[in-house]
Amino acid sequence: MKFFLTLFLCTTVLFNYAQKDSANHYYNLANQFFKEKKFLLAEKNYQKSLVFDKTNFNTNLELAQANLEMKRYREAIIYFKAAEVLQPGNKIALDQIAVLSFNTKQWEDAINFGKKCLTFKVGEKVNYRIAKSYFAQEDFVNSSKYLQAAANEDPKNADVPYTMGNIWMEMNNSKKALEMFEIALSIDTSNAQWFYEIAELYREFGNGKKALENYEKAVAKGITYDLNFQTTMGIVNIDNGNYDKGVSILQKVIAKKPMDKDLFNDMAFAFYKQKKYQDAIKWWDEILRFDKQDAKALYMIGISFQKDGNKEKGAKLCDAAIALDPTLASLKQEMKMPTGMGL
Repeated sequence: MKFFLTLFLCTTVLFNYAQKDSANHYYNLANQFFKEKKFLLAEKNYQKSLVFDKTNFNTNLELAQANLEMKRYREAIIYFKAAEVLQPGNKIALDQIAVLSFNTKQWEDAINFGKKCLTFKVGEKVNYRIAKSYFAQEDFVNSSKYLQAAANEDPKNADVPYTMGNIWMEMNNSKKALEMFEIALSIDTSNAQWFYEIAELYREFGNGKKALENYEKAVAKGITYDLNFQTTMGIVNIDNGNYDKGVSILQKVIAKKPMDKDLFNDMAFAFYKQKKYQDAIKWWDEILRFDKQDAKALYMIGISFQKDGNKEKGAKLCDAAIALDPTLASLKQEMKMPTGMGL
C-alpha cells in the first residue's frame, strides 16, 4: 500500500512539474516572439502556456498585451480582466480595462472599473471617462457630478465644459449651454463643429452678428461646407445686411438646386428687405411658375406691388391669394406677412 501511495505522489509531482515546465516553455517562447513584435505567434504561445497553467498572472497579462498590440481590444479586455482577478487592484490591468472599456463603448465596465481606478489611484482622466460614460447612458446627474471632478482634475480639457453644455441642451436650457460652449472654445479653438453649434445658438437667440461670426470661424476651421450650410450662410449674411454677399451665395446654391421653392422664397425676401420690390416679385413669380396654387407667394407679390406704389393691382392679387387660402384674410388690413414667410 505504501508503495502505491509513494508511486502516486511521485507521479503527481512529476506531472505537476511537467505541466509547469511546459507552461514556462511556451511562456518564454511567447515572450521572445513578443520582443520580435511577432504578436500573433506570441499570442498563440501564451495560449498554449495557459493550457498548462491558467492561473498564471503574467501569462494572462502578456496575452492581453499581445492582443492589444494587434488591436483585438475585446480579447485584450478578457485577459486583462483575468489578470485583475488573479491580482486584484493591479494597476496595469485596471487602467487598461477602464480605458479599453471606454474606447469600445462598454459603458458599465468603463464606469465600474473607472471607479476602481479612482480607489487605487490609477490612470489619468479617470473622472472624465466616467462622466462621458454616464453621459452616453443619458445619466446626466452622475455625468455632471464626475464632470466637475474632471474639471478640477484637468482644467485644460475643453471637452469637459463642452459635454456640460450638451447636458444643458438636454435640459432645454440653451442659455446655460451657450455659456459652457463658450468656455470650451476659450480653451480649444480648433474644433469647427463647436463654432457651428455656438453659431446655431446665437441664431436661435436672434444675435445675427455673433451667429455669422461663428459660422465664418466654422468654415475657416474646415467644417463641411455643403449646400445646406451655404444656404444658411446666405440667409445669415442677408439678415446682417450683407445683401450682395448673401444673394451671391444663394445664387450659387440655386444653380445646383434650380427647383427649390424655399430658395426662391429666400431670394425674394432678400430683395424685399432691401425694398427692391420688383426683384422680389420676380422670385415669387418663380415659385408660381412651379406651383400656381402657392397662395403665400401670390400674397407676397400683392404686398410687394402695394409697397411699390401699385396699390390697386397689389390688392387684387392679395384678394386672389385669399381666395386660394382664406386664412390669409386676417393679414390683409395690416399688410402682414404670412406665417413661415421671410428669412
